[in-house]
Amino acid sequence: KLLYTPTWTAAHDQCFIDALSDAAAEGKTHEDGGVNKEALAHATEVVNLVLKEAFTIDQNRARLEKLRERYETFKFLISRPEVFWSRSDNTM
Repeated sequence: KLLYTPTWTAAHDQCFIDALSDAAAEGKTHEDGGVNKEALAHATEVVNLVLKEAFTIDQNRARLEKLRERYETFKFLISRPEVFWSRSDNTM
């Protein structure tokens, strides 16, 4: 599947991740540091306000799962000895 769609772009990802990070800084996380419902609601509100959208918390919960899957895939790939990741230009 594609990373982005006409309704969810890289700008949406960045806004969503920044809002989740802000929520975490405000203590809106589980004890283990995971995203809780309050943080997800905050991120949904921010994305909707900043990007003039109407996403639901459930839609953004699904987006969060996709982001986690992408992160785990990326983490696995760069752990492989035959893969080189250039941090400076973000290529593998």
